[in-house]
Amino acid sequence: MGGRYVIERFGELPDGRAVERVRIGSGAMRAEFLTYGARVKSLHLDGHARSLVLGTSHIEPYLKHMAYYGALVGRFANRIGNAGFSIDGERFDTTRNFRGGHTLHGGHDGLHGRLWQIADAGTDHVVFTLVSPDGEEGFPSRLDVTARYEIVST
Repeated sequence: MGGRYVIERFGELPDGRAVERVRIGSGAMRAEFLTYGARVKSLHLDGHARSLVLGTSHIEPYLKHMAYYGALVGRFANRIGNAGFSIDGERFDTTRNFRGGHTLHGGHDGLHGRLWQIADAGTDHVVFTLVSPDGEEGFPSRLDVTARYEIVST
C-alpha cells in the first residue's frame, strides 16, 4: 500500500446509496472495510495468498446470505426470545426477524444493515460512526456508536 489509505466506491444499496470501501495497511498487514455494516471485508498478511476473513467482491451477497459476515451487529448480538424485553416494568417489542418470533442481532436492519459514516481514516486506521435513533427496531433510546479499526505494526 505504500503508506496511504484509499476510499473508493464498492457498490450501492437497493435504494441507490453508495457503499464505500476503505483500504488501509501497516507493515505486513492490509485490510479492507465497508461502510455497509462497518464490516471487515478482507484481511491480508504478507506470505498468505488468501484473505484471513471471509468476504466477497460484490455488495449483493452482503444484502442476502452474507448479512452478518464481518459486520458489527447490534443493538443486541444474539437472539431475543419472543422479540421483546422489559426494563423497569416497561415492555419493548423488537423486530421479529428470526424464525418468525424472535429478534436476531438487532433486527432486520440492525447495525449490520446500516450505512455507517467514515469519521476518520489514515494509513493504519479507519473510524466509523452511526446514530441509531430511539425506537429503531424496537429498542429504546438513541445510540451513538463509534467503531475504530487499527492495524498496529509490530
